[in-house]
Amino acid sequence: MKTNRSFCIIAVLMICSSCTKQQKEETKKFGNYSVRAVFSKGNIIDGKAEYYDTENRLVSKAYYQNGEKNGNSSNFYLNGSIKDSVIFVAGKPFGTWSHFDSSGQLIYANNYYYGLQVGPELFLDAGNLKKYSFVDFHRITIAECNYKNNEVDSLIIFKMNPVIINVNADGNNLANLFVYIPKIPGTKQRFSLGIIDEKGNEKEIAILSNNEPFIDTLINRSSTNWHYYVSCHIQTETINKVFVEEIVMR
Repeated sequence: MKTNRSFCIIAVLMICSSCTKQQKEETKKFGNYSVRAVFSKGNIIDGKAEYYDTENRLVSKAYYQNGEKNGNSSNFYLNGSIKDSVIFVAGKPFGTWSHFDSSGQLIYANNYYYGLQVGPELFLDAGNLKKYSFVDFHRITIAECNYKNNEVDSLIIFKMNPVIINVNADGNNLANLFVYIPKIPGTKQRFSLGIIDEKGNEKEIAILSNNEPFIDTLINRSSTNWHYYVSCHIQTETINKVFVEEIVMR
């Protein structure tokens, strides 16, 4: 029993020693930058990586998993403040990409979905929101408004571009609904899905809400001569508009 116990202790120590060696940080030169990170299989980075310029100033920091960016990634000004920051998922930017001036104030932000820019863009000046726009997957602006004193001053364009495509899933007669959800800061908005019958009567059937800038889901196919619509009611102190877009089944 003592022999077995001693063998187990030695094995554990060997494993721990191996892990310690694998997790040791190194500094390697890549072009004009020195990279401090844990390297495996040559130059594959796993974990945190810090990039330094020729004067040993931190210019970038990112997290990797098996050589792919995975986690927060930030670039820095020479004074040490953050220049921009975004989260990477499987090597692609995902979510809000924030950009700052050298004093640390947010000046611009946009949104990414697995490497594709889509959704809101915010333009700021001295910390004040000046413009909001929303781009679709083709980077076409479908919603835009200007701000004054951090309040909506003018609503220039607003679209949701809904699409419904018939699908057959497990024998069920379903349809795929795709619609953009432009959420305008400083407003009250109510997105909804409705149906119009053959007589032109409208009926709301669902409230639309999602954390992503779009909704992509299955719904029941409408009856013949009936069709769906999406609507958004936008309210501010000076704006009270309802936008309705009928959807043609494809």
